[in-house]
Amino acid sequence: KVLEVTHTEAAEIFLLEEAAGKLTLAVHRGVFREAFQEITCFRLGEGLPGRVAASGQTVLVHNLAEDPRFIRQTVKTLGFQSYACVPLRAQDRVVGVLDVADRSARLTPDDLNLLTAIGNQIGVAIENARLYARVQQTADYLNALIESSGDAMITVDLEGRITSWNRGAEEIYGWSKEEAIGQVVPMVPLDQRETVREMLTRMQTGETFRSLEVVRQRKDGALLEVIVTASPLRNAAGQIVGFLGISKDI
Repeated sequence: KVLEVTHTEAAEIFLLEEAAGKLTLAVHRGVFREAFQEITCFRLGEGLPGRVAASGQTVLVHNLAEDPRFIRQTVKTLGFQSYACVPLRAQDRVVGVLDVADRSARLTPDDLNLLTAIGNQIGVAIENARLYARVQQTADYLNALIESSGDAMITVDLEGRITSWNRGAEEIYGWSKEEAIGQVVPMVPLDQRETVREMLTRMQTGETFRSLEVVRQRKDGALLEVIVTASPLRNAAGQIVGFLGISKDI
């Protein structure tokens, strides 16, 4: 799309690896891919991409062959004249650079302004993608821990309906995840349901129950003794949205 709106022949995105202090080529579109890939990594301050990343300032060049800051010589020999490079920003941080090049001198300050606006949008998208990847990685790690636990780890909503049911719960209580989700704590014997309802009410005020020795019931009807810890679950705003129960078969 950038090539289309700027009528240029080549465009690139470099992403910044802050810890390493370098830019790495993420994507090239347009002509002469091999020539532009003569250098695919710039240190901060090196070449035009590195300078833009380090300073956060845009660059517009109309005579690329005579600009010593542009160090990809093969691109110069192919006759490229116009070159524009803008930082990709997210929350006032530079996360990469976007550059375009053309063998004519058609790029204008208006093109640079347009590229800057596009670069800001791309920067936000890149940062959101990175944050999502980090969150997903953390969630996958936590899910792996939960699934590998030998204890039953069960979450319920405010009404007591099961919203998650790990492998430990399947092994201890006998119901599969598919069978358990949506039920109202089926492992609690009928004569203890009122006690559990009272616990849910008290947990809505923030109370936590620790190491309770109680009797629970398996899917096959067998009774077993477990130690239960139950606590409220809160959302990002601190509101209680459900409860977590951890059961250990004793």
